[in-house]
Amino acid sequence: MNYLEYWGLTDRPFEGNRDSKFFYHSKCHEEALERMLYICKDGNMNFGLLTGEIGCGKTMIRTVLENELEKDGFKTVCIENSNLPYIYILAEIVNQIKKERIKKSHINKFHLITDLKELLVKVVIEGGSHLVILMDEAQQLEKDTLDKVKNLTNISSESENYITIILIGQPDLKTTILSMPQISQRISLRYHIKALDLTEVNDYIIHRLKIAGHKTGDIFNSDAVEPIYLSSGGIPRSINRICKLAIDFGFARQIKTIDSSIVEAIIRDFNIHEASSITLQKTENSKSTL
Repeated sequence: MNYLEYWGLTDRPFEGNRDSKFFYHSKCHEEALERMLYICKDGNMNFGLLTGEIGCGKTMIRTVLENELEKDGFKTVCIENSNLPYIYILAEIVNQIKKERIKKSHINKFHLITDLKELLVKVVIEGGSHLVILMDEAQQLEKDTLDKVKNLTNISSESENYITIILIGQPDLKTTILSMPQISQRISLRYHIKALDLTEVNDYIIHRLKIAGHKTGDIFNSDAVEPIYLSSGGIPRSINRICKLAIDFGFARQIKTIDSSIVEAIIRDFNIHEASSITLQKTENSKSTL
């Protein structure tokens, strides 16, 4: 009997990917999605800002948002890593709209802006659509690059904007935006994703198990949820990491229910390895200064 058969699953429930079928509609995540959809569907709001701690579910929301927009006929471009010079961001936008790689000779600002305007006419304006650019890891954007990206929202008619940009990133992005009034004034809606509370952590675990094929989602005892919550801080990526190892351990030991003792043992192991890594790093740093 393999892992999936043992747990009565059809899929692995706690993998570190962005499979949108696992999207958990917590109050906070649902509101974040609704706000970003509202900005895009309005069409004249320039920028949206979505922030949150590492692992809180920003990229998952981006994926669900992209899927929803495409269903509604929007043209979407997704920049998964924004740590690029402006010229390459512009090139990637054109690449994704054309669905082909542009010639190296055209990778200059004049040609790219010309191409983008022509594509906006053919793909967006004549098609009765709207272009949404989703920029993930936007805290990595240089200020000068962000200022240039802002200018894309100037491409419009007298009554209609053709481009909406959603900036997605870690909390540092909020500080950067506030230091740039020319950007901050164009952001129509902002939302910061909060961590899950104890009840939501329990519901999140059950939700993922059910989506993965388990009939009830009841693999973790109620006493196992609180240590998961306390260790993870309610951050989905950290919850996934603990739960994945817990059910791996349960399968290896042929245990049918995960209780607090299993979870606490996994968390202790995490803490030991993290402490060892920190000590090793400090030792390496000390050697490098000698």
